[in-house]
Amino acid sequence: MDTGIFEGDRYFDIFVEYAKGGPEDILVQITAANRGPEAAELHVLPTLWFRNDWASLTAKPAKRPVLEQIEGPGGHRDDCRDASRTG
Repeated sequence: MDTGIFEGDRYFDIFVEYAKGGPEDILVQITAANRGPEAAELHVLPTLWFRNDWASLTAKPAKRPVLEQIEGPGGHRDDCRDASRTG
């Protein structure tokens, strides 16, 4: 069944790349390519998973992870890191 969803080539290609930055680092790059004929807005909501070692029931609760948006030359990016390694 053809629903016509790709008529006019109005869609986005989404690419997700993962890499190890170090023993405790996982890097994720999400790239969205607009394949439509005109500019279009796209909201990307990545899912991040963390081991909950900041709960009060753990022996030595850690600080919660930090998520922040950083402006850069190509727009913005989101940076998430262990709060103990902020600097």
